[in-house]
Amino acid sequence: MDMEPVKSHLMTAQRPELLRLLVTGVHQLTVCARTHYSEPDALDRMRDINEAIHVLSGHLRDLFNENGPLTESRADGIVAALRLLGPS
Repeated sequence: MDMEPVKSHLMTAQRPELLRLLVTGVHQLTVCARTHYSEPDALDRMRDINEAIHVLSGHLRDLFNENGPLTESRADGIVAALRLLGPS
């Protein structure tokens, strides 16, 4: 899945929209994780989702500081975490 449009959108978003996108990503990952609760071999997938939630929530925390920049590497980390959500 080509995530470059997502990254471009993140890099140009105003701060309120950026924060809203991150919060939505965290929420959607928790929903995604719940779909794996009953799968017997879901541990690896659950770990991946937990790591993505950790990454997004850390960036969200840092970006609440209005002086905290959305750097290229931060955007790459956000996009990598959002990739777990698949196409939508």
